[in-house]
Amino acid sequence: MIPSVSAIEKAVGTFEYDRTTTYNGNADFSIFGRAGFKATQYSDIVIGTGFGVLPVHEYILDNTGDKVAKIQHDSYFWNFKAASVLKPVSWMRIHPALIFSLYHFDNIQEQVAVANPEKITSKKDEFYLTMALGLDVVPVEWFSIKAGVMKNFILLDDKTTTVVAETDTQDTVLGGETLDAYFGPSLTVKGFTFTSLINLKFFTDGPYMISGDKLSDWAYVATVEYQW
Repeated sequence: MIPSVSAIEKAVGTFEYDRTTTYNGNADFSIFGRAGFKATQYSDIVIGTGFGVLPVHEYILDNTGDKVAKIQHDSYFWNFKAASVLKPVSWMRIHPALIFSLYHFDNIQEQVAVANPEKITSKKDEFYLTMALGLDVVPVEWFSIKAGVMKNFILLDDKTTTVVAETDTQDTVLGGETLDAYFGPSLTVKGFTFTSLINLKFFTDGPYMISGDKLSDWAYVATVEYQW
């Protein structure tokens, strides 16, 4: 038996890793904003929005490392959040929120070095309506325990067009529902707030630990905020 060998390109950066594609360009940008208003002695109103873009251009390589197709990935997201903060007692805060999110993806794949290159264009929009409920227990001013649940309702609009093969398909479906629960500590030091949250699904769906299923949603989130 003669072993087969595949040539792949090695990308060098902070960590080296092997990949069968090579980047031609990659940059991303995102911005978020949030504002809060005091409604009553026991409640606040919070609104927020965010926007981001991620264009990625790369080439698919064959077994010898030659370019066989170029790919253009263009995506952006936008979200809007309306929430309130309820403070029934000094050591407890309740955060009900409603979040609308839109994710748009454009993918263009075209063969290179051929007389009649096949071109495949895919467009997908994902609409998320999220209902969230959070709870903060604040035993002291500089430390708190956070917990919460999030319910997502998803609508998918997916369209694929192949130029040479002259095919055109489009599907609009209700993508289903997801439910996540999280918890973790938050620490405030000299204006900086460090928050660490873990998804409870990590203990069941995690790295195939119990259920044998993979974790499709985020497993862990850590944030640092500074207030001035």
